[in-house]
Amino acid sequence: MLPHPTAASLGTAAVALWVLTVPTTLAPGCSSTLEPPSGDPALDLVHADPRLRSRAARAAVDLERMDLIPSLIERLGDRDEAVRFFCSLALRRLSGEDFGFLPHGTLIERQQAIARWRRWADARRIDAPAAGTTPPASPGVAPRPPANATAAER
Repeated sequence: MLPHPTAASLGTAAVALWVLTVPTTLAPGCSSTLEPPSGDPALDLVHADPRLRSRAARAAVDLERMDLIPSLIERLGDRDEAVRFFCSLALRRLSGEDFGFLPHGTLIERQQAIARWRRWADARRIDAPAAGTTPPASPGVAPRPPANATAAER
């Protein structure tokens, strides 16, 4: 029969549990900071908090920030898989292109897809914006039609 746990043994068990779980919950790419978002998707795409980088990718789509395509392409190399996922979705929504990027793919597969994205952006001369500036029109990339647009308007 197991002995009844005492306060001292419960304390030891709690410390052992903490030692075993904290390193995995604080693994690289899963950290967050107390630094607030800037409100500028261009700045928040490089924020220390991966949650804010992911939200910035969504904001780039919501604001139709075609000028952020180069920054989104760079974030495809992010160490956080969720950030890579949201940036790949944002790129697909903004450009209508895919290039086979898989956020969970091997490093080599991701690098090859990132190279395809970079070649595509370079061919269209899409340059990264200066943070905090008004987004310029992106040559060679048509803005997405409104959701309620008819087939003839697309």
